[in-house]
Amino acid sequence: AFLPLLSNVVEKSSGNYSLKSSGHIILSMPNVKHYSVLLPLLLRDEFPYTDSGILDRTHVKLYTGTEIQKLVLRSGYEIEMIEGISYDGPNEKEEALIDTLNMFMDAPCKNSFLAYQYILKAKKSGKDYVENI
Repeated sequence: AFLPLLSNVVEKSSGNYSLKSSGHIILSMPNVKHYSVLLPLLLRDEFPYTDSGILDRTHVKLYTGTEIQKLVLRSGYEIEMIEGISYDGPNEKEEALIDTLNMFMDAPCKNSFLAYQYILKAKKSGKDYVENI
């Protein structure tokens, strides 16, 4: 029921959801760190919203893989699996730029630039809400 909604939520929802203790949530979240978003921003100073995709006009919040994980953990869930899903790969010039950007990262992870979206499976952790993650 809330798979596509997390990127469209302005504030924490007051809706009441009930999940069995053995239940799981499955999330599919776009990755704003994908090279198709970052490279136009860096090379042409463009950040164009579109009718669909990562920069869908209805998205009011944008997430990287790290921020998605923090959101889920803060919400009282334990992550069991997270996977970056990639589609068409970068061309040679884009690949060279990604490699250069990756060299400047504290914890290099080229896949974080290639993942178009993240699929995540989580279960309740026993904590309702965790601050400061």
